[in-house]
Amino acid sequence: MFVEVKTRRALSGRRDVIDNITEAKRQRLRRLALTYLARFRRVPPHRIDIVAVLLDPDTGAKPKIEHIAAAV
Repeated sequence: MFVEVKTRRALSGRRDVIDNITEAKRQRLRRLALTYLARFRRVPPHRIDIVAVLLDPDTGAKPKIEHIAAAV
C-alpha cells in the first residue's frame, strides 16, 4: 500500500484536500508505485490511499484525520 498524506486547515475542508491531488499528481503516484513494484517478480496487490489531515489552529482542536482507501 502507498499513502499520500495531505494536511490542510479545517476551514478548507476534506473536499479541498482531495481536489488538490490533480490528475498529474495521481499519474506521478501511479508511476512511482509501479516503478517500486517492478523490483518484484510478481506484482503484489497494491493500492494508493490518501490520508487527509485537517487542522484547526484557531481552536487548537485535535486534528481530524480521514483515510480514503484506493483513492488513486
